[in-house]
Amino acid sequence: MVVDAPVLQAVSGPEFLPADLNLWSKTRNVGLAFIENMELASRFVPNAKRYFDHIICGSTWCAEELRKMGISTSVALQGVDQGLFYPIENKPKRGRYVIGSFGKFEYRKGQDVVIAAFSKLWSKDPQMHLLTSWGNLWPETMRTMGSSNNIRFSYEPGKNWRELIENTMHVAGIPRDRYTLLDLRPHHEMPFIYHQCDVAVFANRVEAGTNLPLMECIACGIPAICTDNTGHKDISGSADVISNGSPEMLAEQITQVKDKGVLRSSKRSFVEGLSWDNTAKSVFEAINNTALKHDRL
Repeated sequence: MVVDAPVLQAVSGPEFLPADLNLWSKTRNVGLAFIENMELASRFVPNAKRYFDHIICGSTWCAEELRKMGISTSVALQGVDQGLFYPIENKPKRGRYVIGSFGKFEYRKGQDVVIAAFSKLWSKDPQMHLLTSWGNLWPETMRTMGSSNNIRFSYEPGKNWRELIENTMHVAGIPRDRYTLLDLRPHHEMPFIYHQCDVAVFANRVEAGTNLPLMECIACGIPAICTDNTGHKDISGSADVISNGSPEMLAEQITQVKDKGVLRSSKRSFVEGLSWDNTAKSVFEAINNTALKHDRL
């Protein structure tokens, strides 16, 4: 189908293929991309230039990396629903100190760093408890955790993501009563989960976007510790930063937040300005500023 109007399509991964190969605009063809594997993406630049006049990226890092490849890009940061994610006062006191970790279980997300850090903490402090939302329905991405030098992970066909994670925690020596492994939850329940945490940690190695759970935790006023890399760079000014891949530093910073109150939970102003309305405005502005540069056919 060829239309005489701008077309915005999701970019389906580093191969730079549009979501619908049969949809084409006579005026402006714009893609929306969250690409993490830049090495692979560099092999498919001809596709990007064939199918898109411009690509809108979910982070400054993603946009800059694609721009280095000669691709026209701009940035539209994701928004946070401020009516759903906000601080609450007078939280009930608990008898434990809850460390939250969120994102599907895979090497890219860095949960192996979290496990290794928690392994250094739980036996020294009886209050420490790890609350995780690591559900992963894609076994092929779970397999990537086998690349970690921080934990021992074994992928066993036939076992679901929960069984694989529980076995990994057991091998790491973490008792079952010292962590909670949540089932997959709908988005509207996440504020309740975030507010159970005293600190949230994000040891992610690569993020094509700004990492929605990180943004939502900060919006809720939860102290956040994150890596300062890739898409996280757009948000890390509102959180404490750890060295990439360092369980020792992560354990140290969690201890500091707990014992000394070293945190930046008050730095919410940047995230407060990230609304979905502003995201939409950025997308529309990019579309309107894009001119047709080539003929695909």
